[in-house]
Amino acid sequence: MKIFKARSSSPSDTMRLARNLAAIVPAGTYIMLEGGLGSGKTTFVSGYARGRRVSSPSFVLSNIYSGGRNPIEVRHVDLWRLPAGADVSDIFAVDDTRQNERIVWLVEWADRLPVDFAPRDNTISIRITSPRPTSSSPKLTSGRARNNENDGLLTRDIRVAVYSERLAAVINKLRRVSVYQ
Repeated sequence: MKIFKARSSSPSDTMRLARNLAAIVPAGTYIMLEGGLGSGKTTFVSGYARGRRVSSPSFVLSNIYSGGRNPIEVRHVDLWRLPAGADVSDIFAVDDTRQNERIVWLVEWADRLPVDFAPRDNTISIRITSPRPTSSSPKLTSGRARNNENDGLLTRDIRVAVYSERLAAVINKLRRVSVYQ
């Protein structure tokens, strides 16, 4: 397993991390988002979808974002309303198995899925949390002055983990992006 950790000081920082990730994540990947209510999961998806109008699909369970400059279709799933272990096969159904090769799945409340739902070699886990006071995580900065880290109200720790060599390159590329140093 390879892990990348960063600290975001604002929603725009979180969105920038997601945009950078979108540029390097291959199609066929499941991005499993975990974090408490209001932690920034939908903000992350909005950044990943690169300006496409994003809304939380809490009540419809799934939204599809396609078009733009990226030929990869983004499927945004929000499992908040579902009990853990609920049957989600209809939500993740595709017409043709080859179609999944042109999709990236972003799944909010992924901890409600069975552990073995997605193949580990196609899975990126992202955990977004409000940090305890520490200085061990690199800070994402957007080049503007900070006001006491917004008193910590908007600060988030973001942990990105991959489980395969295929996706280890994603972590390596993410580390090379200068904004995260």
